[in-house]
Amino acid sequence: MSASSAVEETPPEGDPGPQGQPGTETPAPQAAPPSPPILSGARLEWIRLGVVFASLGSVISLPFLLRPPENQLFTEASESLVILSPHPDNIRTEFALAFARHMKARTGKPVRIDWRDAGGTSEISKLLDSSYQAAFENAWHSVPGRRWTEQETPSPGLAAVSKDRPDSTPEDDTPSEAARREFLASQTGIGVDLFFGGGTYPFVQHARRGHLVDSGIFEAEKDWFREEVIPATASGETLYDPEHRWVGNCLSSFGICYNTDWIRRLGVPPPAAWADLGDPRFQGKLAIADPTKSGSAVKTFEMLMQQQLGEAVARIDPGAVADPELAARDALDAGWTAGLNLIQKISANARYFTDSSAKTPFDVAQGNAAAGMSIDFYGRTLNETLRRADGSSRLQFILPEGGTSIGADPIAMLRGAPHPELALEFIRFVLSPEGQRLWHYRAGVPGGPARHALRRFPIRKDAYTASEMEWSSDPDGNPYERSKNFHYHEEWTGAHLGVLQFIIQAMCLEPHEELCEAWKALAASGFPPRASRLFFDVQFVGYTNVTGGLSEQIRGGDLLMIQKRRRDLRENFRRNYVRAAELARKGE
Repeated sequence: MSASSAVEETPPEGDPGPQGQPGTETPAPQAAPPSPPILSGARLEWIRLGVVFASLGSVISLPFLLRPPENQLFTEASESLVILSPHPDNIRTEFALAFARHMKARTGKPVRIDWRDAGGTSEISKLLDSSYQAAFENAWHSVPGRRWTEQETPSPGLAAVSKDRPDSTPEDDTPSEAARREFLASQTGIGVDLFFGGGTYPFVQHARRGHLVDSGIFEAEKDWFREEVIPATASGETLYDPEHRWVGNCLSSFGICYNTDWIRRLGVPPPAAWADLGDPRFQGKLAIADPTKSGSAVKTFEMLMQQQLGEAVARIDPGAVADPELAARDALDAGWTAGLNLIQKISANARYFTDSSAKTPFDVAQGNAAAGMSIDFYGRTLNETLRRADGSSRLQFILPEGGTSIGADPIAMLRGAPHPELALEFIRFVLSPEGQRLWHYRAGVPGGPARHALRRFPIRKDAYTASEMEWSSDPDGNPYERSKNFHYHEEWTGAHLGVLQFIIQAMCLEPHEELCEAWKALAASGFPPRASRLFFDVQFVGYTNVTGGLSEQIRGGDLLMIQKRRRDLRENFRRNYVRAAELARKGE
């Protein structure tokens, strides 16, 4: 077959021929004398293969030619920094890109961040505990002749060790104290450099357990840690560890998100305070995160408790009490009870308890729930994402009236960090004006995030000057000013967050079905007094019991004892809810 006959094709029926239109006949062309072959068959085959491979090559190379600049930047990176974080992808992406550019400009070499995702903050805490225990146990066994038992040598990082730091007399150490002393003097590591984000509570716990170490940032940047830049406290909250083992890098507040369409259908006023979420009309319509699995969720519940405690103490009339100390104690007990009762109401209105605090505002935005409790940046980010051309949005986020402080979201270097110098440089970058702009600048503006507005408040006070706020996503938002009417009292709840999680699990999460049934029966019958008293009976977990030993037992007890206490407590609440429902149906 000649080359010309191999490449010529007959037009399909109905297609225009060389001289006609579709559907017309054209005279047959006169036969032409045969032409000599232009290409041999073998050479034509090579050309065809060349075209195929050229096309294939262009398909393969196109993604590399069109890949985002950050991917090319990360490809150049020769070093990796390992970070454990509960932060969502948008925060990770923006900080990874900005830090790679920062290091490229500073050293000529970008750095890749190896993000480790273990779930929410509670899951990360469990991972840190188990990983450090395993790492130290391995180090312990490396010395011949030593044995490891939980009785004689408990995990050096866990609460079974009674003292944060060993005393100055190692000669009288018990085996567990000797292990603790050795752990705190060691470079035992777990292959991770930094713990980034998750609220102060887990950072305080892991600092006490010895998992966090001084990164050197306070010595390297002394001028940053003063009242005018990064204060030690704000609205009663601690913003960095006095022993320099962690430091806040942005600020968080906690509030309520709600769906405007749902609120209109329910015919209820938009929620403005924590107590509004206890309205029975929200039955089955709230999105709530599990405080045993989410650090931001337990902090949200703590804010609710702080408000109830503060209001109870504020009602004390100093001139009308004989014993102010006893009056304050009674007020705290009453405020704690009121807070637990409000948590019961809110939990009874919950559709579910999710293990991710990020899920609640998404479900509210999608109309799967009417309202929910949320950390500020989740609510604000979705509000912006769903904003219409007229400025309205179906998702609204509010800070409850007098119901939240500002808390630090910290960063810390982990013991035995494999890249300590690089970890220190990342902390320095995050706390620098350059890094702080990523938290609150609008996406795409000079110095701001590349793609996503993160909608978080920087910890540096000098980030709130007029020139800085011009580029901010929240130009009217200054959390230092906003929090002046709320004062956080750490002594009221700070040491009891573990037992608060324990109580909520036994009181609301595990008997949730019985809780909801009783709440529904109470609302339908107009809250008869006897049934209501039984439903709201929390005397066995009152403030006196919590501070009188329950908190310490939960924090330092063995696992079997804690499980038994929770089972007994759960069954007690379950019986109360079942009986309260029966009484409510009878109108008693």
